[in-house]
Parts: sequence; C-alpha cells; structure tokens
Amino acid sequence: MLGQMDSSQPTGSGQMLVPRSASPSTNLIVGLVCLLVGLGLLYIELASSESVFVQMQSSSWPTAQATITSSQVASGTSCGKNGCVTNYVPTVSYTYAVNGTTYTGSQIWFSNGQSTSLGEAGAQQEVSLYSVGSTHPAYYDPSNPSLAVFVNGVSQGALLATGLGVVFLLVGGLFLVRYVRQPKT
Repeated sequence: MLGQMDSSQPTGSGQMLVPRSASPSTNLIVGLVCLLVGLGLLYIELASSESVFVQMQSSSWPTAQATITSSQVASGTSCGKNGCVTNYVPTVSYTYAVNGTTYTGSQIWFSNGQSTSLGEAGAQQEVSLYSVGSTHPAYYDPSNPSLAVFVNGVSQGALLATGLGVVFLLVGGLFLVRYVRQPKT
C-alpha cells in the first residue's frame, strides 16, 4: 500500500525508512482520482465567465468613467458545527456608459462568484474608497461591455484553482505512468 514502510530496513541513527512501491491498483486508482480532481478544478475555473483567461485579458481592457450609486458593507452569518461566523463583504453599484449605452455594474474585482470576507474593518475600508457620487475608472470587456470591474487582472482565487488543477493533473499523470510501467502481478 502507498505510504507503508519496508520494515526490513534498519532504523538506527541516520537511517530512514524506505517507502514500498505502491501496488498497481493503488497507482491506477490514485492516478485516476487525481486526474478527475484536476480536470474538475480546471473545468470549473475555465468554464466560468470570469475564467483566468478573461481575467488576464482584463489587463488590456479599455476604461469608462463609472459613477458610484451605492456603497455599503453587507454582512451575513453562517453557522456550522464549529460555531457561527459573520462575513463582511464590500458591495457597490455603479453606472458607466460605453458607446452611448449605459450599464450598471457591481463588481469591484473578479471573484468567480464567491464572496470575499475582508473582516468588518477591511470591508469598511474598501467601501470608503467608493463613496456614493464619486467617479472611478471601470475596466470593461470590449466584447461584452456589461462586464466591468474596478480592479482588473488575475485574482488569487483564479490562480489558486488553476494551479491546483494543474498540480492534480501532473500527480495523476505520474501515478498513471507508474501504473503502466509497473510489472503486473
């Protein structure tokens, strides 16, 4: 089994236990599971309307002046078996015009549909940057002007999801290579 140690190796000072080779079925199962997890993570990330590719492209998007119409901290409490947690999220609404058409936006940054809790003080600080009536440049997608953000570029969440997907694919591939090369008993 994966992770078992060969007890025939001495364990005296300065010597380490040597892991046994995993059985062929273990290599196959671990390889397939890792591949599926990696493909799932990449699919979820890349199929999103805010995929890492869209976020990378946003660095070259044009800007339009946006006027803040509302700015507040939203809070919500979620409870689980370890107690309750209150999340604080900055929320803004703004209008901007592109080629004579007015759009309404609500994204400060890319979030892939996930709310980001900054803590109450962090959310208040973020909201204070976007007071009602103030104007800010909004980066909008020229092929879909209804998509706009104040902070463009790739989010940490997108990088993490994409990176984890790639790591799981590589690990799964390595286990499958071990499975193919391992003599069958």
